[in-house]
Amino acid sequence: MKRIALGLVLIGSASVVPVHAADSNGMFNVQGLGNHSCGKFIEAANQANNQSNWSSWNNYASYTAGYITGLNEYLNSTHDLMRSTDMDGVMAYIEKFCRENPLEDFHDGLQALTTELYPKRKQ
Repeated sequence: MKRIALGLVLIGSASVVPVHAADSNGMFNVQGLGNHSCGKFIEAANQANNQSNWSSWNNYASYTAGYITGLNEYLNSTHDLMRSTDMDGVMAYIEKFCRENPLEDFHDGLQALTTELYPKRKQ
């Protein structure tokens, strides 16, 4: 019975069109590293550039890869958001954004990146 129920859920979810989920004001809660400040990310980037601590920067890179994977899955007509770049380019873009906007959230950098890459995506 559980297999039948799971199968029905999977079949039903295949026909669901992804939507942007937020409250009536367009607000939503960001979890994990996305709610860190750009200043905190820059601190991690500075440490990584000095090769003293790559682990913190790698956490941001992994978070970013997951964010982009989610967009690839849920944005309509999107196979690969990063079509014209690689993770090094993506992280450099976010680092530039954060250096110019240290009081913004890391997630704001991800949204700026999405705006930049979306028109060039692989459909």
